[in-house]
Order: sequence, then C-alpha cells, then structure tokens
Amino acid sequence: GNVVLLGRNSDDVDHEMLVLRLPQGATTEILLQSPGPLLPEGVDFIGQMTVPAGGPAVLPLMNLPSGNYVVVDMLLDETGTPNMAQGYRARLVVQ
Repeated sequence: GNVVLLGRNSDDVDHEMLVLRLPQGATTEILLQSPGPLLPEGVDFIGQMTVPAGGPAVLPLMNLPSGNYVVVDMLLDETGTPNMAQGYRARLVVQ
C-alpha cells in the first residue's frame, strides 16, 4: 500500500500527477463530463503533485488500500482542454 510516484516533465509547461479512485465500473471519461472544479460523485481524491516544466516531482502515497486508481493531468492546455483528454492518464493498481 505504500507507493511512490516519480514524475519527470520534459515539456515547457507544468503538468500534474492527480491520483484518484473512481467508482466501480467508471472510466476516466467521467472526469471530463463534470463541469467545474469539483470531482464527480463517487470519485475519491488520493493525492496530487505538480510536475514543473522541465523538472521532476515525487508523490509519496502511504497506506493505500488494494484497488484500482488513476493518475491523470487535469491542468488545462492552451485551448482550455484538460491534458487528460490528450492522453495524460495512467492506471495504478495496488495489490
């Protein structure tokens, strides 16, 4: 249950590692369907770290229960679209 995420950003803009637990059967698309800054119902915030442009970031997550999580970048690109819509997402499985 102890996980350390290491991020390296080779881009010239900031990104983020936002770790969430989604409701059973949900996909990351649920995050794009909810307007505003609040998370959709049933989505649990686990942790977040900004990965600065051209730099590294470390996000320690302690005592995570077994389960399926997602790591996404919900920061907006220059058009106002969340980076997650461009593929900045990954699955995290804790056993």
